[in-house]
Formats: sequence, C-alpha cells, structure tokens
Amino acid sequence: MMSELIKQTDIMVEKPLYEVIEDFVSLKRSIHTRRAYKGDITQFFNTIDLITLEDLAYLPFAQLINKIKIHIEGLKKVEQLETRQRVKNSRTVNRKTNALRGFFDYLISVYRYPQNPLDQFQTLKTEKLSNTTSLSRGEVLDLLKTAKGRRRGSKGAFRDYLITVFLFNLALRVDECANLQWTDLNISNQTANVYQKGGSFKILPIPHELCLLLQDFSISYGNTCPYIFQPLKNNTTKTTEKPLSTRAIFDVIKKLAKEVIPEKKITPHSLRKTFIELALDNGEDLISICNATGHNSIEMVKYYDGREKLKNNAIHSLGKYV
Repeated sequence: MMSELIKQTDIMVEKPLYEVIEDFVSLKRSIHTRRAYKGDITQFFNTIDLITLEDLAYLPFAQLINKIKIHIEGLKKVEQLETRQRVKNSRTVNRKTNALRGFFDYLISVYRYPQNPLDQFQTLKTEKLSNTTSLSRGEVLDLLKTAKGRRRGSKGAFRDYLITVFLFNLALRVDECANLQWTDLNISNQTANVYQKGGSFKILPIPHELCLLLQDFSISYGNTCPYIFQPLKNNTTKTTEKPLSTRAIFDVIKKLAKEVIPEKKITPHSLRKTFIELALDNGEDLISICNATGHNSIEMVKYYDGREKLKNNAIHSLGKYV
C-alpha cells in the first residue's frame, strides 16, 4: 500500500538526493546548523546507498524504517551498567535523528512524500548534567598563564593566547570564536557583536585588558584579514584570508591542555563550561550568566553546572542560625 501511495507523489523524479539536501539545509539560518544537518543527513543516505529521490520512492517503507533503526543503533555509544545499559551520547543521537526527521518533513511538504518514517522513533532520555570536562580555578589560570607567557614568540603564539582568552573570558562557542571579525568589535565602546547558532547575535562587553591585547596584536601583526583568527599557512589553496577552522581551534586548546593539564581531556567547550561554574562560584545570578553565554534558558546554565552538590549547598550559609 505504501509503495502505491509513493508512486502517486511528486517524489518520482530523478533529482539527486544531495541537491534535495542542499535545498533543505539552505532554509536554515545558521551556518552551524546547515553544516551539521547536511553532515547528519548525508551520513544516513550514504550508508543505505541511495542516490536519487526516485531510489527513495521505490524503497519499501518497512525497509526504510529498518534501515533507519540500524543507522540510529550504530550511532549509539553504549555503557554497560550493573542493571541496565546507558547511552552515553544521547544528545548527539537525538540531534542526528531530528535532522533526519526534519528532512522527511521537508519531503512531505515539498515532494508529497506520504509519511515520516522517523515518527516511529522516540527521543532518547538525556543526561541532566553535561559530561564535558571542566577545569578548576587554578587549572584555568595555569592554562592562561602558559599561553600568555608565549605570546611574544610569534604571531601564532599570540593568536593562540587570544583564542584561549576569548573562549574562556567571553564564554564563546568554538564556532563563534572562529568566525569573529574585526568589524564585530567596537574597541572604543569595549563591546563585541557575536553571531550565534540559529542566526541570532549577542552583544558582549570586552574587558579593558582584552581590548589592550587586541590593540597590541593588531599593531604587531596587522588586521588586513577580516577575521581575527586566521590560519598562518594553507597548503591547499595558499590563501590565509579566511577564518581559522574549528578543528584547528580544537587542536590549539588540546595541545595546550595536554601540556598543562595532561590528566584531563580538555576541549574548547571545557572553557565555556568552566566559565559558567566559576561565575556561579562568584555569586553571579543565572540571568547574568545567560547574558554572557547566549543561552535562552537558565535550564541550560544548570545543565552545565557540574560543581559538587555537597560543597555547593545553601545549608552551609544558614548553619549560623542553629
């Protein structure tokens, strides 16, 4: 019955699936979202070896659901506990599943595909707290001190120090840091316009000390490239007039952390999470922290608060009334 329904729809065309995926992701405002959705959707169709919409139309619906099930199961990283199994990457699996669900909704709307096969799948339960590794106050100071001590050595060393400062002191996501341009900064007003995922932007204050560092960097090495953080060489196209890749920023932090804190697995996101935890330790309210991180909900701030609950407990401050 499902094959008969499909044969009556507009999906019976030989349009390549990669073109349809491009059309779908182009509707998303954020570059980050477009890139993530394209990768997630393409990954699935590559595993089932479909090339055109017509190929998809001829695939029996029950087989499609089974292929999606196998794909989703293959994405899971499972930890065996004493009484049950736990999916360690439930948020990633949910994101990839939702990307596919959105794509099939698009096929229903534009090509009259009869039904969304992802309706058969439930969203996985997610952990209430982030498992991103954070740093102590002393560790983040050591990290910044090491990077700062090397900044005079070369343009790359100064750039890497600024990257570390922006990721921690401004609580930036790695994509936000990579795409920062000189025109996004207003040094006289000490503010920065930071474009976030989803296409929105936030205005952040730039600490005076960071403004001085940016001026020093600009005087020493120039600011002819639109992007603040650019590659120093490019063996492929030879052009360096582009933003430093997010992968390169990961490598900068990973290399620095491996030297200073080798016992911990630190990523750029660790600095953002550490910012939240130290801000909470300093008594900052949740709204102020959201204003810095760009989160729409204080629930996300709570999600990143991995501090010890016994130590950070209101009972301590009220003990004097006993």
